[in-house]
Amino acid sequence: MSISRSYLTSFVNASKLFGVAGCGVMTGLSLTGSMNTMPALLQSNLPTDKLVEVWYNLTRESGLIAMPLTLSTISALFFVAYQRYAHPPLLHATTLSFYIPISEAVQLGLSGALLVGVGFYTRFLMKPRTIHRLIERKRTIDVARNRGVPPIIDAGGVETDLQSWSTLSRFRSGMFATALALAITTY
Repeated sequence: MSISRSYLTSFVNASKLFGVAGCGVMTGLSLTGSMNTMPALLQSNLPTDKLVEVWYNLTRESGLIAMPLTLSTISALFFVAYQRYAHPPLLHATTLSFYIPISEAVQLGLSGALLVGVGFYTRFLMKPRTIHRLIERKRTIDVARNRGVPPIIDAGGVETDLQSWSTLSRFRSGMFATALALAITTY
């Protein structure tokens, strides 16, 4: 019984480390896109159609990393939260005791729940406000190029949508950073 408990403890610790690292990577990825990449693109002299294409390619490529990493991080955090709740360590201490008394299980659960909230925030706030419009502009560009005509796009609308996306993404970065802070302070 103690041997399997030992393996479980090792797996829980590894999952906790993965959850913290995943939160850190997602925070960095989100901050880089919203605070560095997008402002630099907006200040560049790229034509409007190129701005839309670069935004589309960046978000598509980062999404290939972000979605599976976020889902696996959520799973790891919820797994560790459950294990810490069901089988508390012998030396049980509250983690954020200098702020509020909260158990490690609750803190990791809150971190995972915050990451779930990031998904809802992206789906229900970011997509309708900016992402759908920018994707529709990308489709317009592709159709125009396939027909051999120059794409006609509202430059002011694209810039407004990209700035809005950057602002909304900064808030999402804050959600990732809060989840990271909750998870990392359990150590």
